[in-house]
Amino acid sequence: MNKFSFIGDFSKEKESIKDVEFSFHPVRRDFKCYFHHRNWQGQTLELKERPVFKVDDIGVPQKNTIYGFSGDIMPTIIPQENAFVTDFHMFLGLKYDRYENDMYYFKMPEKHPGHEWFRGCSGAPIVGEDGKIVSLVKGGCTKNNEIYGNNLPKCIRTLEYFIE
Repeated sequence: MNKFSFIGDFSKEKESIKDVEFSFHPVRRDFKCYFHHRNWQGQTLELKERPVFKVDDIGVPQKNTIYGFSGDIMPTIIPQENAFVTDFHMFLGLKYDRYENDMYYFKMPEKHPGHEWFRGCSGAPIVGEDGKIVSLVKGGCTKNNEIYGNNLPKCIRTLEYFIE
């Protein structure tokens, strides 16, 4: 139980693994995770407890629910200080559009700003205003003004095998 596990999917021919959906590590039920807001010198300015989601928090996207995700983006390296900084952004107002190619597609509320605004968000949970996680960010399309994520509910069966 002291190693990471990976959930992947097979190619259509079932001859090879095509994608790793995500990796995970089971944790104790009383596990706590903290966000350290730090300055460029690595000093903690603020400490906040992060939510830890459980299998019961996973749902299927609904057309009438608003979704969002967040990420630390645009890392800048400060070599002389042996440090880097990122910007924390929240992306809200996504609407579920469709299920296609084993992925969920969400329309953005405004014009897609470009992929550089989302580097660092891959794997972020896409969470509804109802508190349900429906997907993990996988990519997007500037032309179609979309964000897409994996089919997280498909992975529940595998996750439940690892969770007591």
